[in-house]
Amino acid sequence: LPTEIGRLGAIRSFFMFNTGLKGTIPTEILLMTNLESIRVDLNSLEGSLPEEIFNAHNMISFRLEFNKLNGTLSTSIAQMVDLQDFLINDNYLT
Repeated sequence: LPTEIGRLGAIRSFFMFNTGLKGTIPTEILLMTNLESIRVDLNSLEGSLPEEIFNAHNMISFRLEFNKLNGTLSTSIAQMVDLQDFLINDNYLT
């Protein structure tokens, strides 16, 4: 995902599943302050989840399954109190 994604500040939903995305998840995604739903499953995203991503308090749905993400899932996920849908299966996260 390009870092310029943060310029899309008014977007509430970001769906790019099964599109061949590669690379890492940039922290600039948090500049999308109205974002409630991210769906980037079925791609080739890799690297760890940025710690800052767990500061997205408006997030309701977060789907990252079937990528190549790795690392440890942060306990900061507990801060996402409105989260209803969180799918991270089929990655290399612990």
